[in-house]
Amino acid sequence: MHQEATPADPDGAAMWSLIRASRKIERVLADVLAAYGLTPTQFSVLAQLDGVLALTQADLARTTFEQPPSMAALLRGLENRNLIARSPARGRGNRQPFELTNQGRVLLSSARPAVGSANDLRRYGLSSLEATFLNTSLQSILTNG
Repeated sequence: MHQEATPADPDGAAMWSLIRASRKIERVLADVLAAYGLTPTQFSVLAQLDGVLALTQADLARTTFEQPPSMAALLRGLENRNLIARSPARGRGNRQPFELTNQGRVLLSSARPAVGSANDLRRYGLSSLEATFLNTSLQSILTNG
């Protein structure tokens, strides 16, 4: 079996493990979401819009860590599928935010249980305490990095 090289320093090794683990989990999530015709980023956009009056393209790009040109194409696709719509209300600078449609809400609601199961870190061998610690650590990276 091929063993992948890791950096010699502990911090680099931890970062490499984090990247590999995130890719593995993303593949599992992508497989689960494919059954609903969604990608992880599309699901994230729908989830971000759920319960929020409206978010702009820039807001959605920021919260999903997506580049603005990629976000524009992704939003067009979701809009073409009638999962999101441009809000009739204009934002600052005449930006027109997006909102979730009823069809988007239905799809999001049907996909959420499967996503919740895929996100259960016990399936990857972590205890509830370890999963809580990992989440706290990752939130620190997101907040401070």
